[in-house]
Amino acid sequence: MLKVGATLTGVGELVLDNNSVRLQPPKQGMQYYLSGQDFDSLLQRQESSVRLWKILMLGFGVVTCATLFFILRKQYLQRQERLRLKQMEEEFREHEARLLSQAKPEDRESLKSTCVVCLSNVRSCVFLECGHVCSCAECYRTLPEPRRCPICRQEIARVIPLYNS
Repeated sequence: MLKVGATLTGVGELVLDNNSVRLQPPKQGMQYYLSGQDFDSLLQRQESSVRLWKILMLGFGVVTCATLFFILRKQYLQRQERLRLKQMEEEFREHEARLLSQAKPEDRESLKSTCVVCLSNVRSCVFLECGHVCSCAECYRTLPEPRRCPICRQEIARVIPLYNS
């Protein structure tokens, strides 16, 4: 409750209405203030509020930029890895084709049965669940855990040794 003669500070729109001056809220949707503080204190309070919002905006902006940077960096690294793997696969296919073209006709059949990992030993393992015959026993033992088929990347449940006769 206001006492008679109390000093108030009002910030708004002054309007002349029937020879009397009246303070009303601004029409542009701006803030309307009626306070017991003086104008400088009211202005200082608003400036500190603006400063807080600027600091929050800057902080959230930095966090957003950092998050965006890490997401884009991760996507870039994944893309580089995919390109590297694709290039390695292409080099492997070229090497395999070159070996087949340079081999004698009777050796071509034995080249087709070489290990797809080391390209030197004879295939000697059948991977179960997928059924691929693509690796020698030595390369199978060096596959990282969990062991996956080099052809289809399916997890290897069992290995059956293959004996060629």
